[in-house]
Amino acid sequence: MKTTVAIVGLGSRGRITYAPFASLHPDKMEITAAADIDPGALRETAETYHIPEERCFASAEELLAQPKMADAVFICTQDRDHVSQALTALERGYHILMEKPISPDPTECRQLLEASKKYDRKIVVCHVLRYTPFFSKMKELIASGIIGDVVTIQAIENVGYWHQAHSFVRGNWRNSETTSPMCLQKTCHDFDLYLWLADKTPLRVTSMGSTYLFKKSCAPEGAALRCLDGCAAKDSCPFDAEKIYITNEKTGIACGHTEWPVDILALHPTTDTIYEAIKTGPY
Repeated sequence: MKTTVAIVGLGSRGRITYAPFASLHPDKMEITAAADIDPGALRETAETYHIPEERCFASAEELLAQPKMADAVFICTQDRDHVSQALTALERGYHILMEKPISPDPTECRQLLEASKKYDRKIVVCHVLRYTPFFSKMKELIASGIIGDVVTIQAIENVGYWHQAHSFVRGNWRNSETTSPMCLQKTCHDFDLYLWLADKTPLRVTSMGSTYLFKKSCAPEGAALRCLDGCAAKDSCPFDAEKIYITNEKTGIACGHTEWPVDILALHPTTDTIYEAIKTGPY
């Protein structure tokens, strides 16, 4: 049976990760409406998935103000927008696939849970690690009892230095006041995994950390506002944007890498468009 979906938020997850399922499995999913604040991303998504112009919208709110246009809506917008959009979607009768995290506000999470019960709609949060072979095997071993009872879990979320700079210093999660803090945005995957693996509710959770490095007082002498503005620290700085997005063998556009993270900086990543992005944008 084919499921029809509307996608709000056509960034890395909505347009690049989830939408292609419709091409890979056209018998299972069809995209019937889309919304994004970026006209270019919206136009290309509409062309790729044959979405009529009257079903393309400049915001999630515009799309959700219309009569129901699909079985489900994929909410792939920014963290603090998820719940308000989801509440409207539930009222409209949509099931929901929601990018993580649900919200940095626990009150909103409880509000959404109650609404899903009220309207009898499904909300699936994109905690994808449960479905990987590695963690599936861990679940199997723990459930078998072969290692005994799980009493404590100690975990470290290893975020690469360039990923940290890209997402949590320069990118969409650079300010927890406008989105959600790194501990929630990144490690909500881990919270989900631990609850699932142990099949228990924890009595206590402890987390430690601080903003030690990424602050003005730690800027090297002669540091420029932008990496391409004649920065005196450029040659020795691992966070140099030109190194990460242009010349890095694993992530740089000049080395033939056109996917994440460079596809966040430009709709069509090329050396020219990435240089323009790091000259004029937040990256």
